[in-house]
Amino acid sequence: MIKGYVQIGKFDMALEVLGDMVKERVVPSNFTVTELLVYYEEVSYVRHMMRQQNVKKTPGCSWIELKNGMHAFVTAYKTQPETNLIYAGLNSLTAR
Repeated sequence: MIKGYVQIGKFDMALEVLGDMVKERVVPSNFTVTELLVYYEEVSYVRHMMRQQNVKKTPGCSWIELKNGMHAFVTAYKTQPETNLIYAGLNSLTAR
């Protein structure tokens, strides 16, 4: 499972599973830990190179269609007039 998360770039999920394994006293193989470290080093290198070359990531964007039209949501931008209401709704959903 950890290897699968690493292969699709979900390093945070891989670390979460690894943490759960440690809590349950399940010993991961050395190979698994090595894979995580190699992936982390690759990610760190890419991020370092992006900073050096002043590369900016394109923010993620999603759209939803409601009765009154299309609404776009861009990562880290709070451009919607109802941003506070939307985030309050999301927080209540994730708290359940």
